[in-house]
Amino acid sequence: MEASAITSSVFGSMQFMVFAALTVCFLIVLGFAALFGGDHDADHDADHDVDGHEGGPSLISFRGFCAFMLGFCATGGIATAYGFGMGGSMMIGVIPGILMALLVWKLSSLLYGQQSNSAIRSGQAIGASGMVTSTINPGQFGEVDVTVGGR
Repeated sequence: MEASAITSSVFGSMQFMVFAALTVCFLIVLGFAALFGGDHDADHDADHDVDGHEGGPSLISFRGFCAFMLGFCATGGIATAYGFGMGGSMMIGVIPGILMALLVWKLSSLLYGQQSNSAIRSGQAIGASGMVTSTINPGQFGEVDVTVGGR
């Protein structure tokens, strides 16, 4: 069988086209998420103060799902080109999909860990000495200057 016949049979198969179309779709979604601020999986307006909990990106997220699907579909398309059936292509695509999701999660975690924050947790101020800078009348607010962690 000559090369042009092999190429036309692979690219003409519906299985390859499905894998290729999904690969392109998830690549576009990840590109838009990266370019237009897809760094949050959900917006929320709440605050909490828990010592020892730093937060960060989650492995189970929209970005992680898209990365998994990108690796899964791209590898499935390559496996199809090498003659694997649908089941074999899907089984082969699972491991690279997981690796892509882990890679995106680790990269997101690395970038998240590089951000700085000047917020002081209330637990850090307990026991610190301060100086009253304005009079505090009973039942009213005042101002106290406290130095915590050199800030």
